Amino acid sequence: MDNTSPNPTFEGENTVMLLQACRYVMKVYADVIKNPKKVVPFPFTYISKIEDLLSMKDRVKSVDDLLNLDVLEQALAVRSAIQIK
Repeated sequence: MDNTSPNPTFEGENTVMLLQACRYVMKVYADVIKNPKKVVPFPFTYISKIEDLLSMKDRVKSVDDLLNLDVLEQALAVRSAIQIK
């Protein structure tokens, strides 16, 4: 009978993945800056509209707006755009 259990390693694997993801996002952003017409892969399509996103303000007028998935998606895109810029 084997009474062992796997032990997770906490040696920076999450940090490495975070840095790789950040490096990729910054690479996509740099490509869009060089060529604004560049087609950006799906999860990062907001990067091609970063200037428009940064100019958005006061889109949420009521609690019902927060239940609208399109408004929430735009809010997340604006937040991401702010962090990238």
